[in-house]
Amino acid sequence: MLWPMEGNVILNYSMDSTIYFATLDQYKYNPAVIIAGEVNNKVYSVAKGKVIGLSNNEETGCTMTVDLGDGYRAIYGQLKEPNFAVGDYVESGHVLGYVAEPTKYYSVEGSNLYFALQKDGQPVDPVAFFSELVCKRKTPVLEYVGFLHYNETRDKGGIGTWNSRNTVKL
Repeated sequence: MLWPMEGNVILNYSMDSTIYFATLDQYKYNPAVIIAGEVNNKVYSVAKGKVIGLSNNEETGCTMTVDLGDGYRAIYGQLKEPNFAVGDYVESGHVLGYVAEPTKYYSVEGSNLYFALQKDGQPVDPVAFFSELVCKRKTPVLEYVGFLHYNETRDKGGIGTWNSRNTVKL
C-alpha cells in the first residue's frame, strides 16, 4: 500500500498500550496513525477499492471509508472536499480529498490526517503494511518520527534504517 500523504507520524497506532493525546490531556488507545500535514495537502488512496462510507463525526470530521477487499477497510479522517462519493471506485494514488482544519480533538496536534486500517472490523497497524512496499514503489521519502515497532521484516529486508534523530526513513 501507498502512504496516504507525506508527513510525520505524530501519533502512533497503539492498541496494546495507551498513548498521550495532548489536546485531550489524556492517555488512550489509538486505532489509527495521525500524520501531520498542512491544510489543503492532498490525501491519496492507499490502494484500489470502493468508497462505502462518507460521514462527519465530532472526532475525525469528514471521514471516508474505502473497502479494499479481503476484509480490509481504509478509513481517512480530517478530510475536506472529498473527490469521491459512496459507491465510487478509486485506484491507488487517486486524490481522495484534502487535509482539513483539525477538529477540537486534535487542536494542539494541528492539521493532520487520521488514517486507520481494519481487517474484518478490527484495527490493524497500517505502518506494517506501508513499510513493506514503500521502497519497492519508489514513492517519496516519509519520515516516521517517534516509537517504531522495528520488526524482523525490516531487520532482515533492509526496509527502514535509523538515522541520528531516531527517525526512520522509509
